[in-house]
Amino acid sequence: MIGSVATAISGDEKQALVMIGQARRLKDKKNYRDLEQMYRNRLAAPAQVAHQPPPEIPRQPDFNFVPQPQAVPGPDSGEAVVEKVLGDYCMVETSTGFGVIELYSGTVDEGDKIVGTVETYGLFDLHNATTDQELRGYIEEYGDTREQALEKLVEKAQ
Repeated sequence: MIGSVATAISGDEKQALVMIGQARRLKDKKNYRDLEQMYRNRLAAPAQVAHQPPPEIPRQPDFNFVPQPQAVPGPDSGEAVVEKVLGDYCMVETSTGFGVIELYSGTVDEGDKIVGTVETYGLFDLHNATTDQELRGYIEEYGDTREQALEKLVEKAQ
């Protein structure tokens, strides 16, 4: 009987039952009676409410979160189509003419579409929309005629 009751009671009560059993084996009447009375008092006491987790606190917004700005085309942003590739240099056609870009990272092929700042001198992060690849390139020339850009491309690639 003790075994069946012990499975439905708490850890403290199980420990009390074990101690009662030990007292019985030792035939220690005083300890047995004290432990038995403690056990009966626990059973007679009103049932304790089962442990419930604390109520969930509504999540507060994370004020440390800073949204990353989306790439917004600037006033100098534009598109270019790769016409020729020689080594790390490529000749591109833009809306205002032709230009030469030295690539520091990434690769392009003839016919690829490049998006970014292609009509301002300097080092810029560009995007190859054809292969969905990030590029880094130095705009060497822009706004030239096809012949001028081709001449500068051959000169720079040597």
